[in-house]
Amino acid sequence: MRIGNFIVPDNPNRLPRLVLVAKKIYDTYKGDVIPNYRKNDALAQLLGYTSANNGAYLGIISALKAYGLIEGRGNIKVSEVAKKVTYGNEDEKRIALLTAFLKIPLWKTLYDRYRLELPTQDFWAKLQHITGCEAPEAKSMEKFITEAFNADANLIKSVKITTNTGEGLMLKEKLTMGAVLSGEFIEVTAGQFYQRLPLSIESIEVVEAMLKVLKSQLRQQKEESKEEIKATQ
Repeated sequence: MRIGNFIVPDNPNRLPRLVLVAKKIYDTYKGDVIPNYRKNDALAQLLGYTSANNGAYLGIISALKAYGLIEGRGNIKVSEVAKKVTYGNEDEKRIALLTAFLKIPLWKTLYDRYRLELPTQDFWAKLQHITGCEAPEAKSMEKFITEAFNADANLIKSVKITTNTGEGLMLKEKLTMGAVLSGEFIEVTAGQFYQRLPLSIESIEVVEAMLKVLKSQLRQQKEESKEEIKATQ
């Protein structure tokens, strides 16, 4: 669904549902490449549709792609993010869920401003400014955007980071480590992820999980670039 300069996957394709769908695909196909999803009746039937010639089926595949839970074009496969979301530990799940959440450009823009809690007063006016749409459109879309954002955000908030000190996950641009007088800590910023944790083995494992997700994203971007180059040749 479009609002101004942004597109958000339409209902019912919210993150909680898509995680379950990704798990079903992963359980069946593991890490294998799934050929030609547009004509793959077996995949469509796995997801509850009679054939691949179905708008709802194509819509859910499109949404899975938008959230980065599957990757590829004609041939697709479950992404590393989806693997962490479905079978990772609690720390890995929350990081992977946030990664998927931030794949939606409007969600990332709203997260940069409000984190996971949208304002309630005159949000439509803020939405108009952010998306560049007209006031009537912002007003009519306010409820949908709020409910869709919160459905995704609530799933992230429901997963606890076991070593989190309450700082939460935030976006920054550099990698730092240090100590403060009140006690030692690890402060890490890598790509999208920021975390401030007590210095411990458990915290280091969280950091390693963050870096693995980032590594997967960079590898995926590299592969997509290769595919684009091949397509133009």
